Amino acid sequence: MRRSVFVGLSLLLLTGFSPPKPYQTQELKGEMTAFYSSIANILPLYLNPFRFYEAKNRPVVEKHLKSLHDHSVQVKSLLAKSDEEHRVLSVSLEESAALALKSYQRGNRGQTSYFMGEILDTCLSCHTSRESEKDSPFNIARNVNMEALDPFGRAKLLTVSRQFDEAMKEYEDLILKRNLILSDIIHFDPFLNYLVIGVRVKPDLNRVLKTLEQANKRPVPTSVKADIKVWIKSIQDIKGNKSLKQGDLLAQAQRLMDAGKNLMEYPRDQSGSIYYLEASRRLKDFINLKGTKAKDKATAYFLMGKAEMVLGRPFLGLEARRYFATTIDLAPKSNIAQQAFRLYEESVMFGYTGSSGLHLPEDEAERLEALRKKAY
Repeated sequence: MRRSVFVGLSLLLLTGFSPPKPYQTQELKGEMTAFYSSIANILPLYLNPFRFYEAKNRPVVEKHLKSLHDHSVQVKSLLAKSDEEHRVLSVSLEESAALALKSYQRGNRGQTSYFMGEILDTCLSCHTSRESEKDSPFNIARNVNMEALDPFGRAKLLTVSRQFDEAMKEYEDLILKRNLILSDIIHFDPFLNYLVIGVRVKPDLNRVLKTLEQANKRPVPTSVKADIKVWIKSIQDIKGNKSLKQGDLLAQAQRLMDAGKNLMEYPRDQSGSIYYLEASRRLKDFINLKGTKAKDKATAYFLMGKAEMVLGRPFLGLEARRYFATTIDLAPKSNIAQQAFRLYEESVMFGYTGSSGLHLPEDEAERLEALRKKAY
């Protein structure tokens, strides 16, 4: 499981968490502001594990962890009747915040980091799931000594705090100046994280293409070298292939996903990543168009869920589930809702299955059954 010291940055979910109107109430904004305050106070401590668990700091840390949980409870309550996508996010936030607090109180460092990491997964998936015209003016990492972090840590912190321009520069330094080894790719995946920002969030295909062309001349693991060559051709195809720009955005996205699928030789093959990332960006744009019918939105959310599963990011489970749940919410009792439920159920079961078998929490089982009834 990919984890590192800055999993505490998980608590930054609400930096970019903004549900659609009419749920943007003053009360919700107040809860978010309070959440930000606790994050800004706890972040410098958490980045230093010794200080985070030091006896004299425990009352302060516990105070802010409790504050985070208290505000997550309020956010969950305020979003209980929101769209399914944001409701699922708020439920995940509250559950993880509660477990992080309990684990810290019990002195269980491993579990504390794990549950904070669960929030980080939600945070990163939310922040990198859509296009962002500009970086966030609210930099909650302002009090952090960035030079004290390793390059992978800086890149992830900048991404979580929505400083995307700086994050891209950090990833470019990693890709073009560091002699990456296979373990770097396995544990941190700097290439895919860079592509997510450069293709979907910013997006800047010309900049990404230039970086990949330079990276192709450097020593990198053989498997990555093969992917780089395919990614370069994929960007060139997207830029020059007129057929990928014909029809509405939904049709374009489907063609892009078909192109990506044709490149993949096995389930976790990343050669089609550029096409899937570009497809998911266009799907987000399609959903945001005024007058889009509910059934077409449902199709778009379903395709986004499938794209996340293919991309294989470590936090894909929750992100894909959000999209599948929203599909069911938008088109209940339909064929696509039933397809979405099967994939949702598969993702949930996989997430709760370990060496000792399936351990499905009662509340998760209840949500599954509620979705099943809505889908069928």
